[in-house]
Amino acid sequence: MLYPVFAFVIHGITEEVFLGTKVVVLTAGPARMADEFEIALPHPRHLDIKTEKAFGDYTRRAYKLLGME
Repeated sequence: MLYPVFAFVIHGITEEVFLGTKVVVLTAGPARMADEFEIALPHPRHLDIKTEKAFGDYTRRAYKLLGME
């Protein structure tokens, strides 16, 4: 069975963690894949998930990959 795939190009890290199920972090030009990881947070997601430790761990991981920790 085939499942639809949606790709969001997002420039906000908290937004990508909140909306996504998988995150791909690209480096600055030329763009290369720095890392790819699954977001194992429950669905549907509500705004209060942003206060959870796991949410913070995912956002810090992306920031670190971008050198913005």
